[in-house]
Formats: sequence, structure tokens, C-alpha cells
Amino acid sequence: MNKKSKQGKPGKTGKQGSSKRSLPGVDKRLITRISATKLTIGLPFNLGSLEFENDDVQQKVAWSLYVEISTRIPLGVGYETFRDMLSSLYSLFNVTREILREVGPEVAAGPRSLGNVVIDILNEGIRPFLSKWHPLLKAHEEKRQPNISVYDYEQSWEHAEELRKDITHLQEQLVIYKIALEIIAGISD
Repeated sequence: MNKKSKQGKPGKTGKQGSSKRSLPGVDKRLITRISATKLTIGLPFNLGSLEFENDDVQQKVAWSLYVEISTRIPLGVGYETFRDMLSSLYSLFNVTREILREVGPEVAAGPRSLGNVVIDILNEGIRPFLSKWHPLLKAHEEKRQPNISVYDYEQSWEHAEELRKDITHLQEQLVIYKIALEIIAGISD
């Protein structure tokens, strides 16, 4: 039986079906719709998967987080400076706290709830990246002469290539997170 989703697209309900998206670098087995309300979603940063029954609270949180993660510099094609990228990622912590506080404890019912998983993604996925690169970049920035642009100085940094590689890996994980949020928010099949 087909019914229209919020976006006016027909969607399957009541049957097992695939909701796998074809994206480069993303294993299609990571995201599978089990039924109309029960979802199993592969998580980034080797956090396993999340299986739960979706509801309005989960969808609201997922939509809010989707908007935030989709507008962060590391998901874009490029960024102006490493500092801009790190600052953008760091701001996810405050935004996520605000979203979770606003919705309340119902989004954190159980150890594998969306609220708890989102916190794990921040603490086990994004925080280690920031903890590694923020102090290294800060130490480098403090040595910059005023006549050298921030961008040029960053690009000449001995760790610039390693940071770019870590950014690429982080971007791959954030794409998995973004897709999971799309599905939970009900904006993707």
C-alpha cells in the first residue's frame, strides 16, 4: 500500500523494503528500513547501528541536527581555512546540547536511543578529531607573522596534508551521519 510522505512522494509502508542510497564511499548496507516505523540505521565512527521505532520527537531532533550537520564546512566541497572548519565542527557541540535540552529526556529513552547515540557521535567521533587538531593548529597559528595570510600559513604547515587526510575521513563519517538523520527525519526513503 502506498501513501504520500510529507514531501508528497509515494513511499512503501507495512512491508520490508530497502532504503539504500547510492553514494560513493558509503556501504549501501548501512541503512535499511525494516518497516514503516521500525528502522535500523548504520552509524558512523564504528558505533554500530541504531534500531528503533521512529516517532515525532525523533523526527524533530533528527531534522534539527540534519540542518546543522548539512550546513557545516566539512561537508562542503572546500573551506576557507582549517580554523574555520574546526570552529564550525566545535559549534556542533553547543547546538546539539541546545536541541537535546529543548526536546527533553524522551529522546534519550534507553541506551541506544537517538539522543544517546548523537552524544556518542560527538564524543567518540568528532571530539577526538578536534582534540587532536585544535591544539596543534593553535600552536602553529601563534607563530604566524602578520604579513602572511592565515590561509597561506596553514597551507605551508608541516601537518597540513595529514589534517586534509583526517578531514577526508571525517567527511566520510559525517555523510553517514547525515544520511541517518535524513532517514530518521523522514526526508529520505
